[in-house]
Amino acid sequence: MNDAPPNSETLPVSPAAPPLGGHVVRGSIWMMMNTVVGKSASLIAQIVLAWVLTKEDFGVFATASSAAVFATFLRDGGVRDLLIQRQAEYPRLLGPIFWLACWMNLLCGLLVVLIGAALAFGLQKPIYFWMLLIIGSSVPINTLPSILSARLNIELRFQELSIVQIAAALVRYGGSVGFAIAGFGPMAFVLPLPAMAIVEWIMLRRYVKDRPWREPPHSGLWWDLLKSAKWILLGTLGVALVNMGNYSVVRIFVNETVVGIYFFAYQIVAQVGILVAANMNQILFAAFARIDEPERLRRALDKSLRQLMFFAVPTGLVLIPVFPGLERWLWQGRWDSAVPTVLIIAVFYPLTVVNAVPYAALKAWGRFRAWALLLAALGVAVLASGMLGAWLGGTAEWIGLSSSVTLAIGCMGMVWLALRRIHVGLISILKNTLPAYLVGLIAAGAGWLIDSELSALPHMQFGLGALGRATIAAATFTLIYGALAIVLLRPHIHEAIQVLPARLRNVAMRITLLREAHA
Repeated sequence: MNDAPPNSETLPVSPAAPPLGGHVVRGSIWMMMNTVVGKSASLIAQIVLAWVLTKEDFGVFATASSAAVFATFLRDGGVRDLLIQRQAEYPRLLGPIFWLACWMNLLCGLLVVLIGAALAFGLQKPIYFWMLLIIGSSVPINTLPSILSARLNIELRFQELSIVQIAAALVRYGGSVGFAIAGFGPMAFVLPLPAMAIVEWIMLRRYVKDRPWREPPHSGLWWDLLKSAKWILLGTLGVALVNMGNYSVVRIFVNETVVGIYFFAYQIVAQVGILVAANMNQILFAAFARIDEPERLRRALDKSLRQLMFFAVPTGLVLIPVFPGLERWLWQGRWDSAVPTVLIIAVFYPLTVVNAVPYAALKAWGRFRAWALLLAALGVAVLASGMLGAWLGGTAEWIGLSSSVTLAIGCMGMVWLALRRIHVGLISILKNTLPAYLVGLIAAGAGWLIDSELSALPHMQFGLGALGRATIAAATFTLIYGALAIVLLRPHIHEAIQVLPARLRNVAMRITLLREAHA
C-alpha cells in the first residue's frame, strides 16, 4: 500500500463528483440528527438500566463485549470500506465483497462463541457463554445491511442512512430496557442485537435496489481483496481496542463491580461527548475521498479540526460541573461512586474527538497501512494503560485517569503523524484545537466551583434541588464558554454559522457580533 502523501495523482476521486458543499452540509444536519436521536435513546436507556441493573451487571456486560472485540474486528473481512474507497469499481466489486463478507462474518461469529465458552470456563460464569452466543449470532445477520449501507455512503444519501440507524438504535435500546425490566439481568444488553440487524436489513432493502446475493462471487478475487483489506482489519481492531478493549483486561486485576463503575462512567461521557464526532467520520470519509486539490484539502482539514473541537468541548466538558448534580437527581446517589471517574474522563475526552479527522482522511486517501498501524498502536497503548491503572490503584478512578491521559496524548499524536505529510504541522494542529479546549476548561472550572458551593446546601442534595443545582452549573458553563468564545474564538463561530440556513445565519451573526464578517 502506497503511503505517499496524497495529491491529485494518488487521491481516489470520482470523475463526476458534484460540489461537496451542499451534500456535506445536508449530510451533517441529518447525521447530527441521527446522533442526537441515537445517543438520546442510548442515554435514556442507560438511565433506566442504571436503576434496574447492578454495577456487577454492567461489569459482566463490559467484560463480555470487550472480550468479543478480539474476534469482531474480523467483521466483513474489512472489505466493506473498499466499496466506499474504490467507488468507481463498485459494480465489479459488489458481488465478490458481499460473498467474502458473508464467509468472514460466519467465521467471526464462530470465534465470538468460542471466546464466550473459554471466558465462561475460565471465570466459572456460564452467562458469558450465553451473552457471546447472542453477540456472535448477530454478526452474520448484519452482513447485508453492512454492504447495502456502503451504497448510501457513496451516494452521500445521509438522510436515508440516518433513518435506518435511528430505527436500529430505537430497537436496540428500547429492547434492552424492556428485557432489563423483565428481569433478564446483563443479558438485556445483548438480546436485542439480532432484531436490530433484521430491522436494518428490511429498511435498507427499501432504500437500496442492489441485490448483491444475485451477483457472482468471483472467488478468485477474494485473496486480493483480503490482502487489500488487511490494514483495514488491523485498523478495525485498533478502533475496537480503543473503544471497548480494556474492560476485559482490567478484569484481571479488579472485580466486576469496579469494571462496571468504569464502564458506566466512560459510557456517560461518550454518550454526550461523541454527539458531535460519532457520525462525522462517515461524512468526512466520503467527502475527503473526493478532494484532489492539496491546498483545498489542507483548508478542509484545518476547518474540520476547529469545528470538531469547538463543538466537542462544550458537549464533553459540561459534564464536569453538571454531572454531580445530575447523578443525585437521576439516581439519588446510587452511582455516586462513579462521579469522580466521570469527571476525570470528561477532562480529557474532547482531545480524543479530533481523532475523527485523521481517521476519516487516511481511509479516504487509501492509506490504510498508516491508518491501521496508528490505530493499532493507540489500541495497545490504551490496553496497557488500563491494566497499569488497575494494577497500581485497583479503582475505577485510577483506570479512568491512566486510560484517558494515554488516549488524549495518543489521539493528538495520531492527528500530527497522519497529517504532517500534507504539511499540516504540529503548530497548525495546536492552533486549531487548543484555543477551544482551554476556553472550555476555564468555563468548566468556573461551573464546578459554583456546583461545589451549591452542593454544601442541604436542600440542593436530591430531587428538584439537585436538578436546580445541575441547571445552575450548566448555565454558568454555557454563559462563560459563550462569552469567551465570542471574544477568543471568532473564526470558529463564523465557520459554524455558515452551515445554517440564510435566515438563521443572519440572526446568529447579529447575536454573536459577527455581522461585519458576513459583510
